[in-house]
Amino acid sequence: MITLLLNDEETFALADLHRLRRTVDKARHALSEPPGALLPRRADTARAARLVDEHCVFAHCAVLLFPVSMDAALRYFTECGLPAQPATPSVVVRHRLAVRHGLAYGDCEMWVTRLYVEERGRAYPAVEAFLFPQPSVAETPMSRAERAYGYEDHVALQLVDPQRPVVEQLMAALGTEAGLIWEGGGYTPHDGPRGSTVLYYVRDGLAAVDGPTRWELNCPGDFSDLVQRHPVDAAAVARAYASWPATPPSLTTPPSLTSLPGLGGQRREVL
Repeated sequence: MITLLLNDEETFALADLHRLRRTVDKARHALSEPPGALLPRRADTARAARLVDEHCVFAHCAVLLFPVSMDAALRYFTECGLPAQPATPSVVVRHRLAVRHGLAYGDCEMWVTRLYVEERGRAYPAVEAFLFPQPSVAETPMSRAERAYGYEDHVALQLVDPQRPVVEQLMAALGTEAGLIWEGGGYTPHDGPRGSTVLYYVRDGLAAVDGPTRWELNCPGDFSDLVQRHPVDAAAVARAYASWPATPPSLTTPPSLTSLPGLGGQRREVL
């Protein structure tokens, strides 16, 4: 059982707690689906879905959070029943955040961890939490924009056997049959024994469509040369992001949270 704690330290803003809860729910749902079913539902998605089912597994759902410190965040995850893997520096998302908000790369402290979610009697590292520590939970222009639009939220698919021809087939299928827009990626040396290459895709025209907005294809090993060989259509990516509706305030801040006894009088929301 997962219990979101509302403690006196205010490790996270309430909006972040709600977004974490929604990400856990998404991950639980994805664990019960074949990976190909997580792609956009289009008339011509069948081949892409078959390739994904043959070569990939669901890896995680991701969310960006703004804790008061890394130590407080990791302690919080343990207390609420979401054990965390050791946090590592983020490379790709750190760069994306710096560019998007005009931050100096050196001033953009970004970490990433995986949180274990229990489903069907097993624990899966099914939630990826990007953590950007800030001095307090008070809202900033950056945290307000990231919470409203969820620019780093995504569903990740893990390539089981990362052979180059398979990576190229999947890249082509996601960008054609699945109708996704390639937005680049990069090599992360801290992820796994060989590092991994993350490939990102975004969906256009999202205002009237439910479901994931971005996808990651995670390929163990270094395929950065493939990333460099595939130019990004910056105009198409910009149009895709411009079509994203902001999340209504009612979905970023919980309307009510049930107080339960125990844990030194801390309020808790049980999932």
